[in-house]
Amino acid sequence: MKILFYIARQTLGEPLTQQFADVLQAAVGRQETVAAATTSAQLMEDVAQAAPDIVHFVGCPEGSEQRIMAEAIRRKLPVVVSTLSRLMPWCRGAGFSARLKTAQQADALHAWSLLEEAEMRKLSGLQRIQMVVNSVVTHTVTPEQMASRMIVFYQKVIDSNTFRLMNATEKKAETLLLRKSMERDEYSYHLTADDISMLQGLSDDSWRKIIIHATDEDILPLLRQAADELQLEGINTPTDSVKRFPQKIRKPQGELSTTELIAKNHLTKTVFDNLRVDEKPSPLEMEISVLLYNMHHLLTGGQPLSRHHLVQAYTLLRFNDYDEDKLSRMLSRLKLDRFAARLLCVLDDTFVMGEGFSPLQPLDDKATDRMRQTLADLNIQ
Repeated sequence: MKILFYIARQTLGEPLTQQFADVLQAAVGRQETVAAATTSAQLMEDVAQAAPDIVHFVGCPEGSEQRIMAEAIRRKLPVVVSTLSRLMPWCRGAGFSARLKTAQQADALHAWSLLEEAEMRKLSGLQRIQMVVNSVVTHTVTPEQMASRMIVFYQKVIDSNTFRLMNATEKKAETLLLRKSMERDEYSYHLTADDISMLQGLSDDSWRKIIIHATDEDILPLLRQAADELQLEGINTPTDSVKRFPQKIRKPQGELSTTELIAKNHLTKTVFDNLRVDEKPSPLEMEISVLLYNMHHLLTGGQPLSRHHLVQAYTLLRFNDYDEDKLSRMLSRLKLDRFAARLLCVLDDTFVMGEGFSPLQPLDDKATDRMRQTLADLNIQ
């Protein structure tokens, strides 16, 4: 593990916090690879050269340092902040609101005493808090013990941000395994020798991230099926001991309903009732329409989907027989035709739909790119 420490200005100006920073950095450095920065230029240089797994701000960033932390987050680095009592009741004067806002943006917060942890938990928006006692002010904990507990904390933060830390190869590997799990006929995408070679070359750490993310997205059984067929032992990389914070994006497990509308909207229900009379759709055509309506409702309403739901849509659209013209008319009357056409492009990104297996002409425009970005923001793909 590579840890990059950023020592905040306030930390450098106070003997106790300076001593804590020095002891922590030295003790962690005896167990893991560390680097330290005290300026924004130095931090960005270390980010580029050392490629850290996590950035630890020792001291609550203030003023221009808040922009430094924002830049670290923009670069998809997990960020831990030791607030060093700067959010305690006696520090809630000038600058407190800015410090609180910065703390809310961190991936996790370190409290150096039980009292600080208790006070922080009273504040709005602070949930991922871990107490690791400061060995500088107690003889009950050695610097090495403090460092070991902090390293466990770092790993917990990293494992809580798996998707953000997956590189392009790891994301592609997950997609390839999904494609393999969907190989059902001669028109399906078939993995190439290069694809298989890439999967065979994955490290245990890469498999670990893929397994954790696949668990979040409710697709791990599909990946296991594909990996077993390819005899990839990496899928058995142990993750039972993984400790994580509660996920910020809570996703529904299992399949979306294909019979019940999520939104109890009278007008929408009326449109569906009229479609049943006018189009006389098959049960499957109704299921597809309801599923697409529910997916659209969740995506446009800021509610989460999972990658499992994309698999559900792909399976219904790709491996079943239905009247494409009738389904197209139904989606048009539901005002879902353009949404469905864009979703087909997203499904093609993952599964490669193939010619002749789309009920609509796919639509790849700026709105489709926004859909892709929304899915990325939801940690899906």
